[in-house]
Order: sequence, then C-alpha cells, then structure tokens
Amino acid sequence: MSIHLREYQRAAIDACWEALSPDVNRVATEMATGLGKTITFAAAIDEWLERQYPQGRAEQWQGGCALVLVHTDELVRQAVDKIRLVTRGRWSIGVVKAAEDETDADIVVASVPTLANFERRCRIQGVGLIVVDECHHAVAPSYRAILEHFGALCAHAATGSCSGWPYCEAARTPVLGFTATLVRSDGQGLGRVWQDLAYSRGISWAIRKGYLVDLAAYRIEVPDIDAGASDAALDAMLCDSIAPEAVVDAWMRNAAEMDLTAKVWTKYPSTVLFAPLVKSAQTFADAFNQAGIKAEVVHGALPGAERKAILERYEAGVTTVVCNAMVLTEGWDSPRTKCVIVARPTKSVPLFVQMVGRGLRPWLGPDAPPREDQRCVLLCVADSTTTLATIADLSDKRIEAVDGASLIALEDEWDIGADLIAETDRAYAGPVVAREFDPLVARSSKVWAFTDAGIPFLPIGKAPDYVFLVLEGDRWSVFHYAGGTGARRILPGIPDLELAMALAEDEANDRGGDVGRLLADKNRPWRRERPSMNQMEMAVAVGIPVRYVEQILNSPRGGKAGRLADMITKAKASRRLDPMVERIHARAESVVGQS
Repeated sequence: MSIHLREYQRAAIDACWEALSPDVNRVATEMATGLGKTITFAAAIDEWLERQYPQGRAEQWQGGCALVLVHTDELVRQAVDKIRLVTRGRWSIGVVKAAEDETDADIVVASVPTLANFERRCRIQGVGLIVVDECHHAVAPSYRAILEHFGALCAHAATGSCSGWPYCEAARTPVLGFTATLVRSDGQGLGRVWQDLAYSRGISWAIRKGYLVDLAAYRIEVPDIDAGASDAALDAMLCDSIAPEAVVDAWMRNAAEMDLTAKVWTKYPSTVLFAPLVKSAQTFADAFNQAGIKAEVVHGALPGAERKAILERYEAGVTTVVCNAMVLTEGWDSPRTKCVIVARPTKSVPLFVQMVGRGLRPWLGPDAPPREDQRCVLLCVADSTTTLATIADLSDKRIEAVDGASLIALEDEWDIGADLIAETDRAYAGPVVAREFDPLVARSSKVWAFTDAGIPFLPIGKAPDYVFLVLEGDRWSVFHYAGGTGARRILPGIPDLELAMALAEDEANDRGGDVGRLLADKNRPWRRERPSMNQMEMAVAVGIPVRYVEQILNSPRGGKAGRLADMITKAKASRRLDPMVERIHARAESVVGQS
C-alpha cells in the first residue's frame, strides 16, 4: 500500500526537484509543525532512489545511498519509523548513532553528534542525496563539516571566502533541508548553507486549511522578572515572583471551562508548560497541585522510564499539566494538548514557534471535540518589555497581539483594515469554516466514529464491513473486518493517529468504500427529522437502552434522527470490533509473556 501524500506535501517535493540545478544543490523547505515534514522527505527519498534504481535495488550503487541527518539521537528512531512506513520495505534502512553502525544501507539515518566524528563519517560511502532534518541547525560547525565531507558544501562557502560562491565545483551532492522555522535563535544567517527556499507553508496557512487548530493568546505580565537574564537567573526570579500563582489564575480564567449554572470548573485542558530550568518547573507544578490540578515535571536528567511513565499518564488524562524544563520543544507531540504556557519568556521566534507548535495539532481521540471547534490557548509569561516573541510572530502580516484574540481573527482584521485583497497560496485567506477545510481534513473530522471501547472505525458499505485502528504498543495498525472472515492487519507501525486515519481512509476507498459519501451522509436532510419507528426499533434491537432513545426524542436539540443513526452505527461496530480488539491485545500480551 502506497502513502497518499497531501497536496502540499506533493507540491513541496516537486518544488525541491525543480529548485535543484547544476548550480544549486542545497534547497530548504519550511513546513509548520504538524504538517508532516518527515513523511514529506521520506517520500522524496523514496522517489530519488526509484529514479536511481528503476529496476529495484542494484548490487553496485551507481547512484549512491541517501543520508538523513537528525540533530539528536532521540530523533533518529522517529525518522526511521516514518521512512520505513513510507518506503514499505523497498529499501534497506540503517542507523548510525552511538554503538549502531549500519552503514551499508540504501537509506542511512544518522545523528549529527555521531557523524561529528571523522572516522564515523568515513564509514559511510557513496552518498548521493542528503536530507537535513531541522535544517536551521545546519550553519553549526558540526553540520558544515559533515556537508563538506560528503561533497555538499565548499569548505570556504560558509565563511564567505569561496571565490566561486555560490556556484562551486566542490559542492555537488544534492541536499534537501526541512524545518518548521527557517531562522536561528542566535541570528546567524542561513544563506551561506541554504541557496534557495523551495517551498514554505506557515502556521496561519495550516490553520486556515484545517491542518492545525487556531490559537488565542494571553499575556501574563510579572513585574519582578527580567526576560533577558540568563536561564539560571530567570529561573530564580520566577520561583521568587508571583508568576506561579498568576499562571494558575490565568489558566483557570482563560483555558478551563466553567459550568455557569453551578459556578464550578468542569473541564481542564491538557497543558504543557515550558520553564527555564528544573527548579521553576517544579515550582509551577507545585502551584497547580496546590490548586487541585494534577501536574508533574519532566526534565533532561529524568530517567527514560520515569519520563515515559509521566507522559503516558498525561496522554491518559490522569495528569493535566506537564511542566518541563525545555526538553519537549522538539520531537514530542501530543495532540490532546490544547493549552501551552510559555513560562520561559523569550525573544527567540524559532524557540517560541517550537513551543507553541506543541499545542496546534488537532486532537482526534474519542473524547475530543469536533476538529473544527478545537482551539489552543496560549499563555505567555512576560516582563514589562514589549520585545518578546508573541503570537504576532506566528504571522507574516504586521499584526499586533491582543489578549484573547485568535491568530486568524487578528490576520482577518489586519486584512480588512489595510484594505487588501486575499493573498494567494502562502497566506491562504478566508474565514475559518469547515467547508473551506481541505477535503481530507473535513473527512477525518466528521466520518470517523469510535466504539464503546474507544476504537476508531470507518464503515464500508452497508454490510458489517469496517476499517478500524488498533493501538499496538506505541504504534497504530490499520485492520480490516469483513463479515465472518475476522480481522486482518493491513498496515502496522504507524506512529501517530492522524496519519493512521489518513491511511485507513485510503484503504477504505481501495476496498470499495466511499469516504466522500460518508461525509455527504452527515448532511442529509433526513438527519434533521424525527426518528422513524423502524429506526427506534432498530436502536433497541442492537442494544441501545430505551432511556437513551427517549433522551434523544425529548432533547431540544435538532438532528434527532442523525444522532440516533450514529448511536446505532456505534452499537453495531462495538458489538463486533471491541471483543476482536480484546483478542488482538490478549494475543500480543501472550507473545510478550512467552518471550
């Protein structure tokens, strides 16, 4: 089964190939967090290898291998997982980091700290394509040394002393760079490494297209801190200031939801807080716990197993707030996160974007609200200055931050005030409504249902025929169930739910289903009517309690027939799929126990 790329992912790859030329070998792509840059560059690598070896893998590599550079050992495995998912066994994948040294592969994924060692670089031969993840790091000496070694960068280019710049014979190996922020915190220019920006899609574009959720920001001014101080000094200032109590108060007022009748807080958003160092992270966590909100601390010195357990409790909704000492800025994603607290004020736009990005992915779980209704609340601790990074830095328009206003609302207001026509492509314009979402986004938001046990499923046709998803360990698998034939695993090892849903929708269509029709069914006129007698009898027959049917009939809300139809679909699927998934998990546990 092939990966079906989104339109912009396909466009990004095409733009990269078009930008490369005999005179330009290093091109960058900028894609907001959550748009799937790893999937995109994995597909680009797959295409490149297929061009080199149209008849399949060759004994002698005339075209060379592909080398993927990631900046930490922890991110190597994430890259390997998604490359393996995209390539589906067509090419061998090797890892070079620490004790691992799998250099004889079609695709080599290596950590930059490991390849900083000259001898480790020399063991990788025949590199024909280089992909740099988080490519804003590429001006660092370690990156430049690697690119120079593999013939991708002239040794003098980065210093500006190359007489042939930018058309240097010493730099011919093609390089594709991918990042969410093509700018560095230290202000170093990237132009001496990257010759062209082939493609760019930012946060506001992704929000307007429905790939990310909108966000509203609030400023929490704390007079006793200096955002320009060192991390250690700022850490101490935050602990001794009113910041912890002010953050909890602002979180309660702006992020949590209140039952206005009972005057009590009823819903607390899963929240990640960024603090400078461990002491302030613990102080913020203590403040939340004292307010009755479960909070825990994650930091770099925490043992891996303990960190994993904390994040698992967060994913399960047991822990509401994770306070971290700047260790979750890259390589960690939790779509249930719908509030981000920047308690480490910064002037660095790249760092700010990375922190904010942790809360912008849509949440697609069984307890999640409709995708088009989701938003992220951003709380920013600030001193009395106005030079810190704010929500305004997430836009390419000259907007000004306003407490409580969403990014898209601020942009729309700026457009109206400036009397501008809608910009094309990069700054997609128009109101954020479901009908303007990308078709894939609209489908995923509306057609997926969940069983009683929380299993995501899609019905195919009218027969008991389903495509459904099962979480196996920390990876999702796509399964197919048709009548009495049982369940068959179609596609294993998918790293996140959103991608699993997209692949399952393609699988459903390939098997004769019609996901577009399922979406259209959500808007049929009959759904707004009163349920028929046959429909109510069917509901009782599949095990829906009579009191639930009566609640729907007596409810003041419209769409009674549609709501009952959804309950019937859920009940039928639950009866078939939930026991099946229990057996799948039981077999997996049995295998683990025997091993």
